[in-house]
Amino acid sequence: MDDLGLVFYPGEPFTDLGLSLAARSPLEETLLVAMSNGANGYLAGPERARLGGYQVSTAQRYARLAEGTRPLPYAPEAGERLLCECLTLIDELCRKEPAARRT
Repeated sequence: MDDLGLVFYPGEPFTDLGLSLAARSPLEETLLVAMSNGANGYLAGPERARLGGYQVSTAQRYARLAEGTRPLPYAPEAGERLLCECLTLIDELCRKEPAARRT
């Protein structure tokens, strides 16, 4: 279990983001768990964001976060930014030695 990382995201990240996070993580297994504590819309990686389409630029028109509000589409670089921030946090956590192992 020491080499498992779980990243919870309140929305629907595209598969390529989860695969990229797993490939770039220093842990043996890292999973990007979708729809965790919310549904903030679809989040695409840079290539998919440039292509546009229903999930990237249209679906937000039909979603409601609260009465009278709707989310805006994410910026094209938002997916990569999420990955970078998650990887920074994972790196920081990996550098910390658990209290039970300290001598």
